[in-house]
Amino acid sequence: TKTKEGVVQSVTSVAEKTKEQANMVSDAMVASVNTVASKTVEEAENIVVTTGIVRKEDLVHPSPAEHGAPEDQPAEATEEVEGSRD
Repeated sequence: TKTKEGVVQSVTSVAEKTKEQANMVSDAMVASVNTVASKTVEEAENIVVTTGIVRKEDLVHPSPAEHGAPEDQPAEATEEVEGSRD
């Protein structure tokens, strides 16, 4: 019985550590993706301003309050289903 309890405790401990590590990796990946996305937008802005497509003062930057986390924002349908319009 003690051996069985020890095995269960060890498995539970390993599972918890694995979960913690997966969360850390996930957080790091999200931060990296956000950094890359931000830099991509900055460079795209530089290109359109440099080529004269858009004036720098015409660029709109959302405030942090307007830009919540994806899970905070409601999901929206991006395409209509055929036959759904009456």
